[in-house]
Amino acid sequence: MDIDRYIVVSLEKIIINIDQCYGHRDDDHQETINEHIQLCTKYLKEIFKLKKLDSILKSFNISLGKGLSDEGKEMFNKLFFNTITFHDTGKINPVFQNDKMNNPVMNYLNPPKNLESDHSKLSAYIYLGHYLNKLKELKKVIVKY
Repeated sequence: MDIDRYIVVSLEKIIINIDQCYGHRDDDHQETINEHIQLCTKYLKEIFKLKKLDSILKSFNISLGKGLSDEGKEMFNKLFFNTITFHDTGKINPVFQNDKMNNPVMNYLNPPKNLESDHSKLSAYIYLGHYLNKLKELKKVIVKY
């Protein structure tokens, strides 16, 4: 299975300044969110191939995608693989960047005083927002009950 055909999201097109946001850091190095996602994607491909996960994904498609159009099945695969792409996008949270990454790049947003540094919910929100819009664009997704 060619995973690259499903991992086609360019986060730079949907999140301003993501290339300046850190996903991880230690005393010597800052890893941007994009660098982190590229590394995670590399590991996903290696694990997928090493563990021969094609058959499991095909099984998911058969059981969970029963009755979906081909376009719907393609979307299912995109949703599946791009959880990796979106899993840390919430780290754009200005409080996370400032407090956890010591990176003031997003402070121009003037975050509310009660905003916490959590990033998981924001990551999920960005993922869902992106794909709910994509699902609306689908011509036809047929589900048989």
